[in-house]
Amino acid sequence: YQRRVHGKQWYQRRVHGKQWYQRRVHGKQWYQRRVHGANQTRSVAMFVGFHKPHPDWYLPQEYLDMYTDTLPLPVHKHAPVGMPATAFYSCDYMQDHTDVQRSRHGILPYKDRLPDDIQRKIRGGYAGGITWTDRQIGKVLDELKRLGHWNDTIVVFTSDHGWGLGELGMFCKMANFELQTRVPMVIRVPWLPRGQGRRTTAAVELVDMMPTLRDLLALQLPEGDLLEGSSLAPLLDDPGWAPYPNAAFSQYPRCMNSTMANSFPYTPNRDPCIGVPANQFTHMGYTVRTTWWRYTEWFRWDGSVCRPGWAHSDGVELYSHEGDDGSSFGMFETANHAADAANQDVVVRLRAMILKEFKDRSTGNRCPRKLGVIPYDPNGAQSTADPEDYRARVL
Repeated sequence: YQRRVHGKQWYQRRVHGKQWYQRRVHGKQWYQRRVHGANQTRSVAMFVGFHKPHPDWYLPQEYLDMYTDTLPLPVHKHAPVGMPATAFYSCDYMQDHTDVQRSRHGILPYKDRLPDDIQRKIRGGYAGGITWTDRQIGKVLDELKRLGHWNDTIVVFTSDHGWGLGELGMFCKMANFELQTRVPMVIRVPWLPRGQGRRTTAAVELVDMMPTLRDLLALQLPEGDLLEGSSLAPLLDDPGWAPYPNAAFSQYPRCMNSTMANSFPYTPNRDPCIGVPANQFTHMGYTVRTTWWRYTEWFRWDGSVCRPGWAHSDGVELYSHEGDDGSSFGMFETANHAADAANQDVVVRLRAMILKEFKDRSTGNRCPRKLGVIPYDPNGAQSTADPEDYRARVL
């Protein structure tokens, strides 16, 4: 029976593999037909995605060797001083990789610090993946120029999330810190020459992309609350234009009652909380980034209605970005200043911004009914996690 079933799966892989090969080979021809066809018929929108620098780093060896011995190690290798345990993510994903296992070390809090050579390999692989993707993007742009559409096509380059590479003792993306939430954003609009080649210090969000393209292309799309975000068209024409409020919002859940969280070594943030029904969350972390501050608050999650209980939070964070010009990653957010008496007006102001953005605008969530709600137990196994213990042991 197993041979017959596995044989069918093998056959499907063989057939699907051929289809994948055909898509790869004919993909460029399809692109050429679509773009050439646009000359005579209608406009074309293409969404081109590249997987790297996401792990695993199966790259040509030259890209793996580019940065392994030259990229510096993180300066701040420990969790921020005063960080609530809810904010940390220990990243079992990297723990499962053979190179980490072979080192007989790990990146979970209960393990010894990951050796420098393994950290260099991880950071070098990520950087090599960026260079590989950069060259693939160059091929797409070269083809756009060759086909004569460089000056009538908007090009947007961005990413879906950031990534920790050992800074603040964290790897991966499942957190609300700068390195996990900040992404590159490059936009070229040929008919807006004033903004080309210039940078802006304005805080913008990925949800701004759709309203921006709507305005630039005069698209007929919904107005108001049905379309979140703000148009960046004025910013592209004048990089000195400042949107109000000059802030960017993000959020990420926690699943601190899951089987993974309550299994040895009982570290509550082992579970990445990905693909988990919303009624299984235990917390939702909301964060706002302004010019000089990042404020984050972790609210208890009410799984019965799939909404946060705004009156109950299990962690408040305030990190200073004074002097941050955007060029030094991992050098800020090293100490939580939320409890400082001098910063209480900042805490009140930024907390009000989060409530206005998320609580006041909430229209409800679809709450799954098939799985039972797991009530959050603050006295359970996850309560053994001590923030200062994290600082002492992680990486």
